[in-house]
Amino acid sequence: MDVARLPFLINVGLSYFCIKLVRYTMLQWTIMYLQKEHGYDVATAANMSTLFDIGGAFGAVACAMIAEFVFNGRRIYAVFVLCICAGVATASYGAVAGLGPIPNMIMLFVAGFLIAGPDSVLGGAACSDVCEKAGYDTSVLTTATGIANGMGSLGAILAGSGPVWVKNQYGWNGLFVGAGCLAFV
Repeated sequence: MDVARLPFLINVGLSYFCIKLVRYTMLQWTIMYLQKEHGYDVATAANMSTLFDIGGAFGAVACAMIAEFVFNGRRIYAVFVLCICAGVATASYGAVAGLGPIPNMIMLFVAGFLIAGPDSVLGGAACSDVCEKAGYDTSVLTTATGIANGMGSLGAILAGSGPVWVKNQYGWNGLFVGAGCLAFV
């Protein structure tokens, strides 16, 4: 319980919850969206959706570089900027996807790029920063990381059924706008 009270750890965990919910929503529902809304066959939709993960691979590395070279090693600043940009990209995905396959694929790559960096930092390095800032050594790092990752996992779990309700109430575009709002949070 002492570790859970570390300043900013709950903030990191809540941020991780939101970004994980956005990431897993995109991972789990993009193929169906591409099939139902844009008429792509399963293979094409699956292949297009992999651009989200490919962008994510580059985004995770880029987040570290952005933190180091732009923000002098302050990772949380890079996460903040990438989350704002991810919010814009995710919220506008539904509108851009309707412009054709190339803009659709570019936006999937960009959204993955912008979401994966914060995901990778919030799940580990941000917890280390919180522990260090609070004056703790690495002895509490595992617990702090477990707390933040547990909160993030709740977002991943909710991505299974939560988006169905949102999509049924507000449509696909409402789902992407809602995911964009979560990235802002």
